Amino acid sequence: MRPYSQVPILRLLLPLCLGIVCGIFSGISIYPVLAVMIISFLIMLAYIIIRKLKRSFSYRHYFGVAVFIFFIATGFMLIRLNTTWLEKYHYTQFTNAEAYLIRLSEPWHQKAKSIKAEGDVVAVRVNNAWKATRGKTLVYFENSNSAKKLKYGSLVITQVHPQEIPPPLNPGSFNYKRFLSFHQIYNQFYLPADAWTFEGMGYRSSLWQQAYAYRDLFLSEISNQILIPREVAVCSALLVGYVDQLDADLVSAYASSGALHVLSVSGLHVGLIFVLLQKLFFFMDKNKLAYMLKQLFIILLIWFYAFITGLSAPILRSAMMISIILIAKYLRRDSYMLNTTLASAFIILCINPFALTEVGFQLSYLAVIGIVYLHQRFVTLFYTSNHLLNAAWQLTSVSICAQLVTFPLGLLYFNQFPNLFLISNLAIIPISTVVIWVAVAALMLSFVSYLSVIVFWLWKIVFALTWLMNEMLVTAEQFRNAVIKGVYLTIGQTWLIYIIIAMAVWFLLYKNRRAVYLFYISSFLLILSFIYDQILINNQKKLIVYAIKGQSAIEIMNGNRKVFISSDEVFNDKSLIRFNIERYWYETGMKQLVHLPMIWNNTRAAEKNDRVINRFVATHENFLCYEGKLIYIPTGFVPFSAKDNRIKVHTVIVTDQCKNKLSTLLQRVETKNLIIDASSKIKIKDMAFPSGTNVYDLRKQGAAMIEM
Repeated sequence: MRPYSQVPILRLLLPLCLGIVCGIFSGISIYPVLAVMIISFLIMLAYIIIRKLKRSFSYRHYFGVAVFIFFIATGFMLIRLNTTWLEKYHYTQFTNAEAYLIRLSEPWHQKAKSIKAEGDVVAVRVNNAWKATRGKTLVYFENSNSAKKLKYGSLVITQVHPQEIPPPLNPGSFNYKRFLSFHQIYNQFYLPADAWTFEGMGYRSSLWQQAYAYRDLFLSEISNQILIPREVAVCSALLVGYVDQLDADLVSAYASSGALHVLSVSGLHVGLIFVLLQKLFFFMDKNKLAYMLKQLFIILLIWFYAFITGLSAPILRSAMMISIILIAKYLRRDSYMLNTTLASAFIILCINPFALTEVGFQLSYLAVIGIVYLHQRFVTLFYTSNHLLNAAWQLTSVSICAQLVTFPLGLLYFNQFPNLFLISNLAIIPISTVVIWVAVAALMLSFVSYLSVIVFWLWKIVFALTWLMNEMLVTAEQFRNAVIKGVYLTIGQTWLIYIIIAMAVWFLLYKNRRAVYLFYISSFLLILSFIYDQILINNQKKLIVYAIKGQSAIEIMNGNRKVFISSDEVFNDKSLIRFNIERYWYETGMKQLVHLPMIWNNTRAAEKNDRVINRFVATHENFLCYEGKLIYIPTGFVPFSAKDNRIKVHTVIVTDQCKNKLSTLLQRVETKNLIIDASSKIKIKDMAFPSGTNVYDLRKQGAAMIEM
């Protein structure tokens, strides 16, 4: 590997990242960290002064330690300074607020049942007096014409109080609360049509206003020229980064083929624009002044492209990266591209330390590190004088290098690996390249009225290529074993895989013996962790009732075999299963899954329901038997029983099919565990329960998990 001195930015970036992680996940007070920061700074200053006076390097190790500690403290302080809810004037500090003034900080997004927008709470009314506040929030408006008239900068007043973002209700499901907290959003408003009033326009940044205006202009142009909804959605995502129109099945097809990055305006798109601009302005390389103007012009155009795509986080990251690389190249400070690339990461983290938590940030920089460090070494393994084959190999080697360093994170976050990533990227990247270049040309020429015929045919080319790309990926998804699903890794296992990859590369490139030892140790620890996880999976025996609003979903788990009880509607809803349940299935192992339809409300069907499922669950009418314990799911009206002749079961699951009042049900059934399903409308507030009965209200507590 390159000497550490060749990547000096790592001396600053690594401790900064460590400090950011400590700031996010530790509850350390800010004052001792501030003291450490000041002391380390004074040590650095003292070393600089002593070195100038004595020209001695005797204490350089102390200087290195002081720098490391200083940037750890800096990362910690950056997190605390950017955590808005700790501020005195954050709107959540005013618990007695009577009304809220909210300014929309972005254009609204259409959802299935509502209109969603991000906003800033700029003032609250307390004791009939308005007080200035700050703090971000989510706002959900009821679908209405008045809500659709709102724009970026619109002011609305409501007396509805904000609700805290709820934590995940099911094990393994996406933690939306934590995700939003990294974006400084902790609360949300649900506003019916009659619960808010429009109060005019508030402050609007002219920069953002123009960015959104240009984005809407280009989205309108795409919709008017292409017309077909699926291709409109893909072009909008590919060119402008607008993903609201993409449906889940199409996104799944791109993800399964390893081409999901195409749908996110990011480094790939900025890189393609950069290559196009470099080729267009080749004539400006003749002298130093023209070359400087060329680099400046390219940087301005790259940022203009970021501007018209709405200045999203991935495009800002990519524009920043390319800008720093071009500046370093002009100043002849680009001796090692990896150092220059990581410098852009350092700047981004100093501006927004929470960027480190973004999956896109992690994947994009890992991919760049893999390509920059490995590609030139890897591509020399094969050479041909055929230009077409050589170009294909160049693209293939880039994909392999990027995939090598990103697949562990892909398994950690998405639990799948696209087996067709080489084939799909070999086909999709050239097609998407042409789509981007032709579409950019069409967008630029659309301002010239007498070129409308050329623009028309350029858009036809864009449509045809986008349709071809979609069809290829949808077809590829149908191939058997197109994607490996169900892979679950812990954070520790992910780190071990990265150590294994790093040691393998270290040994192959430099034949270092220590790399072999570390490779074997890491591999041994990884295998041990997998064995330990498998032992836990084989010994698990659980009853799980998932908290899915308005629905019933029950699971009995025996090792890696599962019986899942739900309606066909729930089981066939891929999006609902993916968001609420699927990841936990992967975490707990899933060798065999049997679906048992929820049919107890049908008497004739229930009579035919007597059977043994998966060799460990027996069913009879409304009863399940597992490990010698009865689980009762009452439907209709439970017949009256004498006190000494009550139905005795281990667990009762109350769904919306139960017609008895809860008090009546408990008079007729004796149970150790009482679970109120998320579909039930029974009220239990202030209700007394028999002693020794464990009560689980899924509507408030989330999923119930009972060891059997």
